[in-house]
Amino acid sequence: MLSLEHIELADKVLQELGRKQAPYHQGDYATRYFAEFVIDGVDVDVMAGFSIVTGGKVVEYVPNPETFETLTLEGATIYMCPLEDWYALYLLMPHRQERVATIKGYFLENGANETYLKAWVDRDIPLAVSTEIRTLLVELS
Repeated sequence: MLSLEHIELADKVLQELGRKQAPYHQGDYATRYFAEFVIDGVDVDVMAGFSIVTGGKVVEYVPNPETFETLTLEGATIYMCPLEDWYALYLLMPHRQERVATIKGYFLENGANETYLKAWVDRDIPLAVSTEIRTLLVELS
C-alpha cells in the first residue's frame, strides 16, 4: 500500500524490477489504484486509495502512520501496516477466511494491540465484522 502521490514513481520502479500484469476489475473493491507485478516469480500487489465494497458500504482504509512500524532496508525506510489492520481488512474482504483464521490464531497466541482493534469497531463497518472484532477482543481479555 502506498499513498496516491507515490503511484507514478512506484509504477516506474516496479516495472524496472519485473513485469506488470494486465489490469482487471475487482467488483468487491473501489480502490483508486491497483496494479499487480511479477518480480522474480513473486506476485506483488500495489494499492493506493484502498477501499472495499462490503455489506452495501464502501469502507476506505485510511492508514494511521502513527500505528505503523518501520523497517530499514538498504537505506530505505519501509512503513509496515499493523497486523490488526490486516485482520480487519481481511474480515471485510470476501474469501479471506483462511487469512483471518491465521491472524486470529497468531493474536490468541501472541497478543494484539487492542487499541488498534477497538478503533475498527468504532468505524462504520458491517455489523458482522465489528462483532467478529469484539469477539476477538473478549477472547484476548
